[in-house]
Amino acid sequence: MQNSERSDLLTWFDVERRIAQSTNGLASLPEPVVSVSVYSDSVEMTVTPGCDREKIIGLLRNWFTEAEFEDSGDQCRILLRIGAGSALSVHWSEEAGSWAKPPELLPLWRRLVYMGESDVQAFPAPPAFGPGPTMVAFHSFKGGVGRTTGLIAFVVARIAQLAQRQKLGRVFIVDGDIEAPGVTYWLNRSQRGNVSYVRLLEALHSPPSNVEDVLDYFAREIQKNAIDVDGSQVFVLPAFVDQTDLLNAKIAPEHLVRAPADAWALGNYLHELGARLGVDHVFVDLRAGLSELSSPVLFDPRFHRFIVTTVAEQSMRGAELLLQTLRQVWNALTSKDGARHPYLVVSMLTDALKASTEYVNVRERLEKAYGPIAREQPEAGDAAEADEVLQSFLTFFESHFATDLMAFHSFEQALSALKRSSLIEGATAWFSASEPAKAEPQSVNTIGQLDDQAKKLAETCKNKQFAENQEPSDLLITEALRNLGRAFSEDVPNAVLIGAKGSGKTFSFLQISYAKVWSAFLRKIGASSSPAAETLVLPLLRSNELGDANSALVSQCFDQVQAQVAHKLGIAPSTMQLSEIQDRIEKERASGTTQLADWVAFWTSIMARAVGSDATTLSELNQFISKAGLSIVFLFDGIEDVLRSVLTDDAQRAAVEAIIELPNRIRELKTPAIGVLAFVREDYAKAVKTQNFGQFQSRYEKFRLDWSPREFLQLVFWLCADAGIEWARKEEVDGLDNEKIVERLEMLWGKKLGRDDAAEAYSARWVYAALSDLRGRLQARDAVRFLGYAAQQAGAKRLPAWADRVLPPSAIRGALLPTSRDKVTEAIQEYAPLNEWVEKLASIDSAKKKIPFAAEDLGLEGRLRQNLQEIGVIYEDIEKDAADRLYVPEIYRHGLGLASGAGARPRVQALLQRALGALPF
Repeated sequence: MQNSERSDLLTWFDVERRIAQSTNGLASLPEPVVSVSVYSDSVEMTVTPGCDREKIIGLLRNWFTEAEFEDSGDQCRILLRIGAGSALSVHWSEEAGSWAKPPELLPLWRRLVYMGESDVQAFPAPPAFGPGPTMVAFHSFKGGVGRTTGLIAFVVARIAQLAQRQKLGRVFIVDGDIEAPGVTYWLNRSQRGNVSYVRLLEALHSPPSNVEDVLDYFAREIQKNAIDVDGSQVFVLPAFVDQTDLLNAKIAPEHLVRAPADAWALGNYLHELGARLGVDHVFVDLRAGLSELSSPVLFDPRFHRFIVTTVAEQSMRGAELLLQTLRQVWNALTSKDGARHPYLVVSMLTDALKASTEYVNVRERLEKAYGPIAREQPEAGDAAEADEVLQSFLTFFESHFATDLMAFHSFEQALSALKRSSLIEGATAWFSASEPAKAEPQSVNTIGQLDDQAKKLAETCKNKQFAENQEPSDLLITEALRNLGRAFSEDVPNAVLIGAKGSGKTFSFLQISYAKVWSAFLRKIGASSSPAAETLVLPLLRSNELGDANSALVSQCFDQVQAQVAHKLGIAPSTMQLSEIQDRIEKERASGTTQLADWVAFWTSIMARAVGSDATTLSELNQFISKAGLSIVFLFDGIEDVLRSVLTDDAQRAAVEAIIELPNRIRELKTPAIGVLAFVREDYAKAVKTQNFGQFQSRYEKFRLDWSPREFLQLVFWLCADAGIEWARKEEVDGLDNEKIVERLEMLWGKKLGRDDAAEAYSARWVYAALSDLRGRLQARDAVRFLGYAAQQAGAKRLPAWADRVLPPSAIRGALLPTSRDKVTEAIQEYAPLNEWVEKLASIDSAKKKIPFAAEDLGLEGRLRQNLQEIGVIYEDIEKDAADRLYVPEIYRHGLGLASGAGARPRVQALLQRALGALPF
């Protein structure tokens, strides 16, 4: 038979590869085959005694195509494409008791390339490193992408962090690129010393006496060339001493990995060498590419491995292959003890690239390449699906393109220049997060004490969930309130405060009302003031949801301001009651007027009559107040309680627009003695400001009632303090930096959702991601509610392993479902569009109810879809070129009963991480 053009078997090496590909690298040999060896002229198989010839022929036909395999009855051949008649003969022999073991896995590319995805061979895991340095390795598929500069940026960040803490540190850098060294060429001859990575490998492979002597010798020599940097010592093991070392290297890293018993030897040796040097961190700069020069460290799960890539296609393809193989190794490990997931550094980014569709796609591709990952055994009661979507096993770092970081001539120049690297902030946070937890008083608490703390926290959160029902005796100062105080420390407050449901609008309204005088509120938030006249606070419109105590409080404030104005002017107090205002609003709405001017006049008349004036214009009202030597700020809250149909009622829309317009009209006054603070729900603002909403939003952006990552941390800390947990005190909330708050909160929910050394998500980051929408926004009420549910479940879900925290991991994961259900139940009552969609969902096939989805599949026509997008229930991934590009954030998804579609996680993670940006925890 002549060789066919369809055959791709050129040499016996291709035959060997084909068999390896078909058998997971000979690890899954089918019966009756026991072993296979391929030579230049034949294929030799050992089979079990008494096997059927046809069964063997059948296996060979599965491995090779009809054009590649020939069976003449008495002879079998595998045909090669090059040369007429070239072939390998196939022979097999039966040997009783010849049961060859499949080749054991080693951390080498050539042994891992055929692992496969299913029925993977177990990979004996290395024992966790003992006491000593943290091991870090940087690798890239392609050279020139900033791998070495990224490594040095981390070194610089660590040194700066230690200097800030007034501590001395020791860092060890190993230039493991023995084909194209980077760090080594930055060192002058005296800095290189007399030992190198090449010589270390040779000495470890063939030690003159023993390995211990080798490591002792190299440690002594390396210490002789320590480089002092800002009070810390940096040790460097160059790739070579003399360049001829590279050209005549006798041993490569792979030579130390000779057998399964030696599989992790190189990592062990480098860790022991770092311990002898007394360093905190060992950084290994690995050879780029799919090289066995790097593989023994690259595949060592005990190392913190940073994969550096650009968004260029070649670099991305290589990074994907690296991640896929690392994932296979992870899933095959016999133990995850001490194992680490890899990190990604996306380098040479520009602002345009970060904002592009391509960057989101890059993040998704990398997430997808490293999934699915086998988690450590989850605890009973863990919410698996919620965790699956939220869990990202990759941590991303971003490195911006900078021309001044492209070329260095010395090690000192690199250290100096990289202080300006965009990686510094992220690297500093990484060092803080990866440090061992510090011993705190919490560690001495008993299980009973922890359960008591959880119960108090649950009660506190239940009470604080609805600020409307709480007396505002104390205040968590947010950046929006600070900005409000700074902006109006001398002038009468006059602004619109936008926020979603549950963002703290009514809580802020109550805090300001409770102060009664604007200067008292300024003192409360620590803002200085020197107003020309005393500014009184008059709550004009209030929420219907206020509890009895707060309703009485607001009414009292209203009455007191009326009395003060009357006293100043020597007139009788106004007889208008706060409760009358909603009746007047209903009467005006019933008149059907849709003119903005009519509603501005209406609100002006309400403001005037509340203080005993018959003014009909803002100018007249301003003159009336000025005569009293006073200033008054009128507060509007609970607008959505009295004007519930803004989306469909033109009169109500005009009424809300008029409230939003009042601050503009007041600004036109020559010397304003009046002001308005209007707390407006975001969807209402968008509904009435159909033109120039962006300009309107920009004007009041700094007063927007959103919760930043820092304010989220402060809120959780503040709730713990309110619950009387001893390590949290309210007076510390503003003074503690993010790092310190995160550290304290480890006593609440641990460093991670698992053991500190487990490959699990960081607790603070997971909770923030779970509660955020896909635009990165979080509502305070959701955080309070979530924490309350977690605290309620804590006692029942506590295992002995979680005696170091108030909330065990399973309680945190389990809190998302009830939080989401409550949010949806509440939102249905508040948002008519959501109620409409929920009713439609009830009649839709459950198989379609999953994310992502196409609008028509789940009954979302244009108007409804737009309304739900505006309130954050729906997120459209406009960069995805597909019909199914609508998503629902986790905080809504569970309550709506939507499943997570196959493959949804990588895209959700890419969108969520872009929205969250670089969280400070």
